[in-house]
Amino acid sequence: MPAREAATSRPAPGTHTLFLDGDCLVFSAPRQEVHVLNSSAGVVWCALEDGLSPTEVSDVLAERFGLAPDAARAGLAAALAALRSYALLDGGAAPPVAAAPAPAAPAGLPPLGTPHFVADTQYALLGTRFRLRCTDTAVLGWVDPVLRHLATPPGAVDIVLALVGSATAGRYVLYQDNLPVGECSAVNGAAPLVKGAIWSSAVNRFDFLIGIHAGVVGGADGGVMLLPGRPGRGKSTLTAKLLRAGGRYFSDEMALFGTTDLRITPLPLPLCVKAEGRAALAEDYPDLATLPLHLRADGRRVAYLPPPPASLPAPGTSAPLRAIVFPHFRPGEASRLSPLRKAEALRRLMAECMVKRRPLELGHMRSLLGLMQQTACYDFSFATSAEALRLLRPILNLG
Repeated sequence: MPAREAATSRPAPGTHTLFLDGDCLVFSAPRQEVHVLNSSAGVVWCALEDGLSPTEVSDVLAERFGLAPDAARAGLAAALAALRSYALLDGGAAPPVAAAPAPAAPAGLPPLGTPHFVADTQYALLGTRFRLRCTDTAVLGWVDPVLRHLATPPGAVDIVLALVGSATAGRYVLYQDNLPVGECSAVNGAAPLVKGAIWSSAVNRFDFLIGIHAGVVGGADGGVMLLPGRPGRGKSTLTAKLLRAGGRYFSDEMALFGTTDLRITPLPLPLCVKAEGRAALAEDYPDLATLPLHLRADGRRVAYLPPPPASLPAPGTSAPLRAIVFPHFRPGEASRLSPLRKAEALRRLMAECMVKRRPLELGHMRSLLGLMQQTACYDFSFATSAEALRLLRPILNLG
């Protein structure tokens, strides 16, 4: 074995071995990553942790899997290459992942000055109270219907937002506590701008462990189901459908896990429905076709669907996690709900982590493993909403 390979065949500092339902996982605290190892890589990793030399590890592989010496050496080389690619081995490992820098204030935006405000409303999210002031009543007509379910009576606030501009000027600038934070060129871009500011500010002021990109729906037993995944997987459609079936609305954006208890806190922003996705919800939400289309900063045209009032949990509540379902919208294929190994489910879940309040430590990961052990996990392919509801409603105990 080459000298370099032998020299780097030690676990990197800050790596920790964990087990979940018989699967071996490695948590890298410096890189804030969790990796699931296959059976041979798991044997190699544990042997390296025990201080065995590469030759001794090769012998362990040969004995464990009944391999010839050449095959064992080849298996060891493949496992070491995989571990090295994950930066889990000492010496030559990639540096720790740096924290993302705080977004810089937009350049070229004017100071607030002393505009004349003609509209004033208040909203609350995650315990943070916002005051929104506008210089144009028309723009409030685009923003307020999107956030009205978060409205609160006048009172003391934590953050003041000011939306300054007009359609005539062709520019709206959003200020947060007198500082410019963003702009749009048309009235249909104002609601995404304000919604984003409220979302990010409320989350930044809230104490949580991790935020996972997921739809979140509560069931009849008080627990919640997560629908994690990238855009286009059908999360918002499934979330909206499950609300009409009696589910409680927690979020179609992010699942916030509590710092110590890992309970999920509601983040009930309006459901975001892409223009091309409205037809799938037309039967359940007839008014959706009449809602205006907003223009997001990424160029997507979306409708904001206020959640049914009866689906909203009380502010300040939280709920335990009951199930995680990873959806895949696959037209033309048979719908299938398949149990998923807990280690793979955790890997996929952490891949959808959007934000951490603080760096994860070994204790946090052990708590997450304990949570996964008692959580039902599924891979879910669906072709139609009707089939999806048939398979998902029993998980939430919805009639």
